[in-house]
Amino acid sequence: TSFRELKYTVGLACLHSKKKDSMLQEVFSRLILYNYASLIARKVPTPEGKQVNFSVAMLVCKQFLKKKITSAEMLAIMAKHLSPIRPGRKFKRYQNLISAVAFQYRFS
Repeated sequence: TSFRELKYTVGLACLHSKKKDSMLQEVFSRLILYNYASLIARKVPTPEGKQVNFSVAMLVCKQFLKKKITSAEMLAIMAKHLSPIRPGRKFKRYQNLISAVAFQYRFS
């Protein structure tokens, strides 16, 4: 499930850069954000059979890092958005992949 969250929730399904160093920077920055959000999500008290919605946790952590909300608001928002734990749930995912755009038009 961590790989699925990294790929879809964090946004590593498609990269926005073309250079190797920029790609590595994007991957590592998103890994750091993933680790930060998962650590903060563990701090939220949850009843049995519930878990923090990780998509909401990611969005709230981004807002906190941009200084749009406080830490108390961050934890309160995460506590409001709980999802039930559903073991063995499987469904097919439909994806529209976005490829990188070439910059050839600049040189003509």
